[in-house]
Parts: sequence; structure tokens; C-alpha cells
Amino acid sequence: CIVASIKLLGAGGSCPAGHPHAYSGGNYCCLHGYEKDEGRPGCNGSPISLGSHCCKKDDHVSCPTAPCYSFGAGWTTVSNGQKGELTKLCTLCCSLLHQR
Repeated sequence: CIVASIKLLGAGGSCPAGHPHAYSGGNYCCLHGYEKDEGRPGCNGSPISLGSHCCKKDDHVSCPTAPCYSFGAGWTTVSNGQKGELTKLCTLCCSLLHQR
């Protein structure tokens, strides 16, 4: 199943292995696979995703080559031929996102 799609101008890159989980549109990388629980959407202790707004224990780093995708994710890059615009499609199965 496709679980995320990001339109990019330029390349972007991977989160580092030490903080492997991309979130906040790929601008940050979190050590943990879960959001911090602040009781609000995007910060409610759910599995972290590109739509998340916070990281468990605030243990994050800025993406070194934003926008980032999660370290080790199976991404496919598709070019639409318009000024280098790329679409990156995550091909991980949804069940992998819910592992603790």
C-alpha cells in the first residue's frame, strides 16, 4: 500500500540512522516512532508520520537535507518531467507503521 506521497523540488534525503523517523513534512527526524502526547492532533502519542507535529521526548534533529524521508523506508521516485519536480512514494506496508 502507498502510505505517503511528497512532491519535491530537488532531491531531499534520508533521516540519519540515529533519528530514523521523518515528521513535520520531512523537516525533522525523531529518535522514536511515536509522537509526544500533548493531547492535540499531530501530537497525541500516535505513531509518528510526515503529518506529525512533535516527537516523543522532544528527541529530534533537523533534517540534514530537507525534506527527509524515514531512514530505510522503501521509496520510489517518479519524475513528472516538469522542472525537476519529483514525487516520492513510500511503498512500506501500513502495518509496519504500527509496530512498537
